[in-house]
Amino acid sequence: MEGLDMRKNLRLGLLCIVAVAVVAAGCGGGGTGPAEDGSVQDAVATEGVSDVATGDIPVVGDVTGDLAGDADTAVELPPDTVPPLVKIVSPKDGAVVSGQQTIVVDATDDRGVAVVDVYLEDALLGSVTVEPWELAWDTTGLATGNYRLVAVATDAAGNSAQDEVVVLVQGSCDETGDCPPKSVKIITPVGGAKVCGTVTIEATAQDDYGITEVEFLVDGDSLGVDVESPYQKDWDTTKTSKGEHLVKVIARDTVGHEAFASVTVEVDNSGGSCDNLPNVFIEQPKDGDYLYGTVDVVAKASDDIGVVKVQFFIDNALVTEDNTVPYKTEWDTEDFDEGAHTLKAIAYDTGNQMGTMQIQVTVDRTPPEVEITSPDTEGPFQDVLAAAASATDNFVVKQVELSVEYEIEPVVLTKPPFEADLDLSSVPSGTHTLVARAVDGAGHDDEAWFEILVDRPPTVAFVAPKDADIVYGKVLIDVAAADDLSTPDVEFYVDGALVDQIYDGEYLWQTEYKKAERKLKVIARDEWDQTASAEISVLVDHPVEADL
Repeated sequence: MEGLDMRKNLRLGLLCIVAVAVVAAGCGGGGTGPAEDGSVQDAVATEGVSDVATGDIPVVGDVTGDLAGDADTAVELPPDTVPPLVKIVSPKDGAVVSGQQTIVVDATDDRGVAVVDVYLEDALLGSVTVEPWELAWDTTGLATGNYRLVAVATDAAGNSAQDEVVVLVQGSCDETGDCPPKSVKIITPVGGAKVCGTVTIEATAQDDYGITEVEFLVDGDSLGVDVESPYQKDWDTTKTSKGEHLVKVIARDTVGHEAFASVTVEVDNSGGSCDNLPNVFIEQPKDGDYLYGTVDVVAKASDDIGVVKVQFFIDNALVTEDNTVPYKTEWDTEDFDEGAHTLKAIAYDTGNQMGTMQIQVTVDRTPPEVEITSPDTEGPFQDVLAAAASATDNFVVKQVELSVEYEIEPVVLTKPPFEADLDLSSVPSGTHTLVARAVDGAGHDDEAWFEILVDRPPTVAFVAPKDADIVYGKVLIDVAAADDLSTPDVEFYVDGALVDQIYDGEYLWQTEYKKAERKLKVIARDEWDQTASAEISVLVDHPVEADL
């Protein structure tokens, strides 16, 4: 309503300029000017209100002095050149999101907002034409990573403004801990590109457990799959209608999880001859890599007619250009701060058209730190060791390895908690070193050591007497006891009561004259209080002496 009132008052103001004398009494208000001679009739009638947006406002009357209403004269307003104001209210820049989201946009304009378009990277998510400027967004299926959301507000005159945020989409993981592919990206064609003839769609995809295939689709129709990087598929656009089309790639990992990326391109084969943009692909390093020292940056470029050169940029600063295959340059990262940096390659074809690929890498010169948190005593340990470590890094801990030095293969852990039960069954008794090794994304490592003692319990067995023997008088108790690291102490029990220590494996036991079954037991104990035992039963039965 306020916009309509503004337009009415604007028309009234113009009438005041055209016919000051006639409408002097009516210009102060929002109503109708004098109409005694018919010169001005209902100056704020609704006719012509819709024309305000175009700048033309019909005025009843003759500005030369003929105010009899013989002709309408259009007074042109200054064109509307003021763009709307637009801001993405939710999600916030830097927010971590997952699942179902609502994108909320605040958009205003002095003459009204016609439409708000929301883009994910270069692909249109949707358009909103009425308030509230909100759009549902399902992040399911997106790879974990940073994504750019762009809101473009456009008014009736075609003026537009945009706002953007970058959010971190957290891909959902299953109960095994496997998550969707962490990176999938369409390299060519770029969003908004005009394409013709046969176009090579190229994509990259990364996953901790491996990518099995990447499927290529245009407007939902599959072009096929590629199972090897770089993932590519040719698209014959001559079989596609002129206009905008959605190119989509779906990456699938080894357990069937999916992630996708999409761009919108314009197909136009009406010009006869066709010259597509060149393709360029940064082969080395990979998107998301952590680097240090001097790095080779290598690109591959192709074009339907010919590639002239490839330029290399670091943080948007031109480093060098190369016009021979392989296209490459060296980057000394020591001249750059630790942290994220952008590598870009631009390929030029014979028509001076450009193809671009951009990746983000991280310069990391700082090694991680690792500490063994379990065990906190040297042992002894027998066949299993519950080991644990904590690790930190200024960027990312890629993995932690737990092992017993030189004895068993390391257990590799890629996410916290860094805990594992180590199998010591093949480790001989004695002193050994538990090793925890942390590796960061750049390959820097750190180690922590902790000495442990591996020792199995002693062994013990009765040599004599045997189980179920009949004994009497003084009986020699002969015991075989052993330990891998020390000589164990042996205790001798009769019917659960400690009788004595057994030294050197032998003990002379004086039996009673009463006939009875006795339970004999020996317990061997090593210096770390580990024990083993053996039991037998004997019958004490003294022979009866005959009377002479």
